[in-house]
Amino acid sequence: MAVPRQYLSPPQVHKFGGSSVADADGFRRVAAIVTDLPATSCIVVSAVAGVTTRLVALAAAAASRQAWQGDLDDLRYQHRHLAQELLGSKSGDLHEFIDDRFAALARHLGALSVLGVATELATAPVHGAGELLSSRILHALLQKQGKDAAWLDARKIVVLETGDAGKTVNWDASRIGLDGWRHWAKILVAPGFVASDDTGRMVTLGRNGSDYSAAILARLLDAESLSLWGDTDGVQSADPSLVPDAVQIEQLSYDEAFELAY
Repeated sequence: MAVPRQYLSPPQVHKFGGSSVADADGFRRVAAIVTDLPATSCIVVSAVAGVTTRLVALAAAAASRQAWQGDLDDLRYQHRHLAQELLGSKSGDLHEFIDDRFAALARHLGALSVLGVATELATAPVHGAGELLSSRILHALLQKQGKDAAWLDARKIVVLETGDAGKTVNWDASRIGLDGWRHWAKILVAPGFVASDDTGRMVTLGRNGSDYSAAILARLLDAESLSLWGDTDGVQSADPSLVPDAVQIEQLSYDEAFELAY
């Protein structure tokens, strides 16, 4: 596949997980890393740490006709507070986006409460809202810093289809979506985890699907490289959030890394 005509050389794709954007300081660190990158870049962002888990719980509560409004208000306040802390007096447009997104979430959760269902398709707009919010926050921060940044809506680009092998990427439709994209910049900021089906309905790539999103976009962009950023150095002997005395593995063969990934 050829390099997109908007770029003179292949871009880099960098993905940042939820722990990397857990708070305002995390967003600032990511923005600093992005600013120092020498090449044109696509930055794929997960939801703020813990947000997707809370959104999944909200959808389940609504579908079982339990209370959800208070938790939704807490999430809205969390994102508005982040916007205010990062952008200050320039947070008006971002606050408007956040309020609109949470108003849409409230309507969707209300519909789930009425229907009493929690199918994968019905809950996708709720489950994937965190990435839409975090990516817009990072995009707004980069623009405030004067960077040439644009927000790339992955739902308009990545198209999934369902077949015998489950969800797979419809590469032809995804390339058409990318070719039709008009908002190019040196830095593209995209939400991970979210996509659309062949009818245009929002779907997700499954929990922890942002890495997959980044890989899909890297292929579509004919990227020079794909980097997955985390909050730990190298590979640990166990999940450090679960095993406090986990240590860094100094050497690891490709076969061993492949087995761990599997």
